[in-house]
Amino acid sequence: MVRITRNVGGIEGLHLATDCFNEEVERRIFTSIDESGYRSGKRTWGGQPTGLIRWPHDWPEDYIKLTNLIRDCGLLLDYVPPDYCLRLMYPPKAGFQLHHDSQYRWGEVIVGINLGQEGEIMFTPDKPDDAFDHAAFTSEFASKAAGVGKSMRIKLPRRSIYVMSGPSRYVYKHGIAQQKPTQAPPSWNKLNMRKSLTFRSTKVFSDVYLERQLKKAEVDDNNTTKRMEWQSRKEAQDKYKPRGNKAEVAQERGKATMLLNMMDSGIIPSQLRFARSEVSFDLPPGVVAQQQQQQQRGFHGYSGGRFGTFGIGGGDGKNLAAALIAATAAFQGEGRQLGSSSISGEGGDDDMQLAMNASLRTLAEERAERSEKRKRQRGGDEGASEEEASLKKRSEGAAGIGTCGGVIDLVGEDEEEEEVDKKNGGESSDVIVIHE
Repeated sequence: MVRITRNVGGIEGLHLATDCFNEEVERRIFTSIDESGYRSGKRTWGGQPTGLIRWPHDWPEDYIKLTNLIRDCGLLLDYVPPDYCLRLMYPPKAGFQLHHDSQYRWGEVIVGINLGQEGEIMFTPDKPDDAFDHAAFTSEFASKAAGVGKSMRIKLPRRSIYVMSGPSRYVYKHGIAQQKPTQAPPSWNKLNMRKSLTFRSTKVFSDVYLERQLKKAEVDDNNTTKRMEWQSRKEAQDKYKPRGNKAEVAQERGKATMLLNMMDSGIIPSQLRFARSEVSFDLPPGVVAQQQQQQQRGFHGYSGGRFGTFGIGGGDGKNLAAALIAATAAFQGEGRQLGSSSISGEGGDDDMQLAMNASLRTLAEERAERSEKRKRQRGGDEGASEEEASLKKRSEGAAGIGTCGGVIDLVGEDEEEEEVDKKNGGESSDVIVIHE
C-alpha cells in the first residue's frame, strides 16, 4: 500500500511516497545500467558512461514508467513530464553539499527516486527569518536537533519517491547527508551503493509544455477552473526567464516542441506503465484501458534505450523506427550537464558541480586538519596522505572532475558533517495520505 506524506517535517511542498513498487522493480531499475564494474575514480563502469541520461529516448523503459507512477499513485497530479534524468551512485560515507536548483534552468519540481539503500536528505533555510523552530523535532521520516540553524533531516527509505516543489525547492537549500547505511543491502547490491535518480524538466521544455496545456484548456470552454490553474502556473514560471540569448532559447524551444511531438505521437512511448502486480495501488481506470489498447495494437515499448516491436499504424514498425532515428538525431550530444553552464556569475547557486567540488574540498580540508592534529599528537612530520592530495586536486579541477562520472565519491571518516552556517486528490483505497 502506498503511503504519501505531505509537507514532510513541516516543509511546505516536500512530499514523500513510500512502498510504491515491489523489490523486483527496484532490482531491475538498480541494475538496468551495469554497476558491477565500478571502481573508485573511474568515469565509466563496464564501458558504459555514467551520470547524465538526458533525453527520454535514451532511458530504460522503467524510467518512463516511474514518471507515470508519480501521477498515477496520487503523489503529484498534472506533473510536467521530465526531459532530464540524472543518475548518481552514493557509496558509503558519500554526501552532497547543500545547494539550490535554479529556477532559471529547471521547471516547477524536482523528483527523486531512492534505490538499493536508505538515504537522508537535509534542508536548511537560506534566511534567518525562514529558520526552523529552535525546538527539536521528530516524526516518522523527519528529525531536527534542538538549536539555532539546525537542518531538517528527511529519511529516504528504499523504493521511496520524494517531490520538491514550492518553498521546499526555493526557500531551502538541500543536500545529501553522509551515507551511513544501517541496514544490510539486498543481495543484488553487492557494493552497498545507493542509487539516486532525479527527474526534472528543463526550463524551456517546461515552458513549452505549460503553454500547450493552457491552449488545450482554452479550447475547453467548460473547464474554467483547469484553465485558470494552467494560467496561474504559467505566470509563476514566466517570472524566471530561461538562460541564453534569443537564438539559443529559440533553438531549445524547437527541440522541446519536437520532443513533445514525439511523446504525443508515441514515437517515444510516454504512456508506459508498470503492471498492476508490480505496484502497490490500483491503476486509474483510464490507464488500464490504455494498456489493453496497446497490447491489442502490438506495442511492446523499448528496452535499455532501444525501441522494440511496434504495431502502431498498421504494424509499420520500420517506418516508425526510421522516423525515430531521424527525429532524435537533433538531440544527440545536446544539453548542458548539471553545473557546467557557460554563463558565469549569474545563478551560481545552481552549480551542482561546484557543490560536489565544495564537498570534496571540505572533506580534504577536514582530513588535512585531522592529519595535522595526529602529527602534533605523535610529534611526527609526515606530509599529507596521497589520498588527501588526490581529493584536493579533484576538488579544484574543472567541471566534471570529482564526480567520478556520476559517482559522488566522497569516502570520508565516520562522523557527522558540520551544519552549514548560515494539492492532493485522486488517491485510491490503496493510498494513505498523511499531512505533517
